[in-house]
Amino acid sequence: CIRDRAPSVLPGDSAEFQFAASMLGIPHPTGYPLYLILGKLFSLLPLGSVAYRLNLLSAVAAAGAVWAVYRAGRALGGLRPVAASVGAALLMVSGTFWSQATIAEKYALNAFFAALTLWLILQWRAERLAGRRARGWLIAWAVAYGLSLAHHRTMLLFAPAFLVLLWFTDRSCFAWPTIWRMAVAALAPLALYGLLPLFSALYNS
Repeated sequence: CIRDRAPSVLPGDSAEFQFAASMLGIPHPTGYPLYLILGKLFSLLPLGSVAYRLNLLSAVAAAGAVWAVYRAGRALGGLRPVAASVGAALLMVSGTFWSQATIAEKYALNAFFAALTLWLILQWRAERLAGRRARGWLIAWAVAYGLSLAHHRTMLLFAPAFLVLLWFTDRSCFAWPTIWRMAVAALAPLALYGLLPLFSALYNS
């Protein structure tokens, strides 16, 4: 259905993203380096026009968001598969969500990271409450959170809730060795912002 909804070039910001990602240019602030990299990869797919391929990126990201919402539902107090599926399905058929899933825009990918980070931290919490160490889940969450900030900095608004959940689940994760590992895992993806000057130089050369 994406072919019917957004088969080619779109107006406004969507046109900007279709053009900038395919050429590794820089869209409006904050630059969205992760989106540019993923968009460039999608622009190389042998499917339809370049504009269509960038629209397809949003569809794939939206599908990932629906999957991550299902996984978060399963991790949240052990919801049954049917209940988690209903929650994911309600997101999938949301008009606003659907509209962003079919155009070249930043919001579908942002929704994916919001759902992904929520799932990973809830899965870590479930493992800890079950008495398992689950350090891998915590590091995976930190990496995903860092990548989300390399895409859209509104993810900073999630930080207080995440910190509260970490504190009340396992305060030992605020010990220095764990804090150091999480900080490195979360901050390393922010190096992607350093690619923006390079993209600008290549585009203007």
